[in-house]
Amino acid sequence: MKWLLPAILMMVGGGFLVLPDGGGGRIKPADQSPLAVACVTYRDLLTTVATTAIGKLEAGELATDIAARDWIEAARKEAQRTAWRKIAERDQEKLGGGKWSTAEHAATLREMIGE
Repeated sequence: MKWLLPAILMMVGGGFLVLPDGGGGRIKPADQSPLAVACVTYRDLLTTVATTAIGKLEAGELATDIAARDWIEAARKEAQRTAWRKIAERDQEKLGGGKWSTAEHAATLREMIGE
């Protein structure tokens, strides 16, 4: 279980690395790009994952390193899907159904990063 605390810290701390305001805060008003919103949402969800994992560990619900790892991995994947769902839906709407082209995909990525 030595890996568990560093894993949780990496999950939570990793969200801070991608924040548009350098960490610790909300999205700056000037940066409401879909990417910035998804990153902050993911950070918030990872914080919930870590908090919930801590509760489960302390309650004995995650009694082995494998159980803890598997639960955290599943919760992290769901947090990622949730945080990026709007971008994925927007991409499908813009690029799906035969609408994909290199130019359209590049334009969609530019929009995602707020360019």
